[in-house]
Amino acid sequence: KNTQTQPPKKKQKENPQPQAPASIYVENLPCDTTEEEIITYFSKTGIIKRDEYTGEYKVKLYTEEDGKTLKGEALITYFKPESVLLALDVLDGSDFRYKHPIKVTQAKFEQDNSRSAKKKRRAQARGRKAARIRYDQSKELSWEEESRVHVVMKHLFDPKEAWTDVDFVSDMKEDVKEECEKFGEVEMVAVFENNPEGVVTVVFKDSIAAAKCIEVMDGRFFAGKQITAEYYDGFTNYKVKESEEQQKLR
Repeated sequence: KNTQTQPPKKKQKENPQPQAPASIYVENLPCDTTEEEIITYFSKTGIIKRDEYTGEYKVKLYTEEDGKTLKGEALITYFKPESVLLALDVLDGSDFRYKHPIKVTQAKFEQDNSRSAKKKRRAQARGRKAARIRYDQSKELSWEEESRVHVVMKHLFDPKEAWTDVDFVSDMKEDVKEECEKFGEVEMVAVFENNPEGVVTVVFKDSIAAAKCIEVMDGRFFAGKQITAEYYDGFTNYKVKESEEQQKLR
């Protein structure tokens, strides 16, 4: 009998699956939208990623075949994946400009594995390595610090109030913004009119204003109901689809 022990087989290295970019796809943008506007508006829900070699923001404005006329669509990549959920939650359906609502969805990517596409990616990778200089974006605000400007308030209204009042959402936004501006500059107000908990979220310009808002509003009574105010947890989606009963009443 052969008593020699066989050397242990080397485990094959598993190729880690590349993580999908934390990106959103935006539609219905004005056709004269600038990259600066995009960066300012979408920074409300997170840090926009920069190219690690050029430092340029990962923002792409799509054009028609002529390469000049904008299609009103854009691809935006965030530094943190949590920002995608926040953008879907807060910015989808929001007014990019006055009475100009936009559509925000999570971007989906299908990798082109053709020989020409692989060759192009390798050339791009060599070009990046040759650049040498790398932009370190980790020095920017962490998600924990960033989330301290986003406040969630519940029990501000009964969703049935919004069923027959076409101005309910706009009026509620104005009222909440006016009240919250007592604490500091407000960048965004979102009303989730179909949420049974009567949810409104507010994004402040700085964390001090957000902390003041929570301190004053949490536990306060409004229209006979006790309001709760807390920091956004980074993942909860407060959107609720309209019911058949609501559709009949509209």
